[in-house]
Amino acid sequence: MKCSDSRPRKRHVWGALLAAMLGPAALVAQPTVDIGLFESGTPGTLEVRVLPDGSFNQLMSSLTFTIRWSTASGASLNTAAMAQNCPGGFFISPSGDGEVDFGGFRYLTFNAFGFAQMSAACPGAVWTANTESVIMTIPVINNPGCTDFNIVNDTYTGNNNKDYYISLNGLDKTGAIYSSPFSVGNCALDCEGVPGGSALPGTSCDDGDPNTTSDTWDANCVCSGISIFDCPNLMLNIGDACDDGDAGTYNDLVDANCVCAGTPYDCPNLMANIGDACDDGDPNTTGDAVDANCVCTGSSVFDCPNLMLNIGDACDDGDAGTYNDLVDANCVCA
Repeated sequence: MKCSDSRPRKRHVWGALLAAMLGPAALVAQPTVDIGLFESGTPGTLEVRVLPDGSFNQLMSSLTFTIRWSTASGASLNTAAMAQNCPGGFFISPSGDGEVDFGGFRYLTFNAFGFAQMSAACPGAVWTANTESVIMTIPVINNPGCTDFNIVNDTYTGNNNKDYYISLNGLDKTGAIYSSPFSVGNCALDCEGVPGGSALPGTSCDDGDPNTTSDTWDANCVCSGISIFDCPNLMLNIGDACDDGDAGTYNDLVDANCVCAGTPYDCPNLMANIGDACDDGDPNTTGDAVDANCVCTGSSVFDCPNLMLNIGDACDDGDAGTYNDLVDANCVCA
């Protein structure tokens, strides 16, 4: 038999010896005892409870149990600050191998051996039938997140003789582990639903909007940022060019009230201002411009618009008895 497998035999031998030493007391029916792990009234402190199916105040001969939690949590149990309810009757101590990591979990085993009957060592002490009794408390340390704890029997404890075991008056009265894994630490859900996560109100986030900056979680866990625009509804800044949708205005700009507005034309019908260049549609004019009456007019390209000729140009006066016809200074062809 391997060395690690010797404890059950020693337990039974020790139990038989105790039963013989105790005499009639050992012959009285002993309760079966369940065990559980829970968070105490002090947050971050674990308490070990036993639940017997009958009352008991005699010799708790031997006890072994193992607490398990996630290695990744980085948490530890503060054995220096552990407390127990009847150390004079049975003294609980952590296993000499300390905390052991195996298969993603961290384990710490505790053992106890009885020195005296509970009623003698701790007057008034009794495990009442079907009632939980706290036998030990121990704080959790180095646990910045949210970590599950429980007393377990699993592959590791089974292979290393660390399963839950209890004997009363030298008799094996091991019951069940009746607790379930429970969370200890900063277990409140953050804004992303992660227990103990860092996405808390006031911390940075990404609202998915490229037009915002300084995104943060608000008190309602809504991620929102500050618009990079003066006028978020327009996605523009004050003074930016815009289009007010009015063909009768020009130079549209975003004003201080985040309204896109333009300057009306002097001549809305022409969509132009007085003095603006225009096209009067006459190929024989030049310098077309909008006049004070909102009419687009130009200057004739000819000295004599009626003839569409300039002074001195050759022309035809229609008189066969003349020659060398020219436009004179009065715009007459002669």
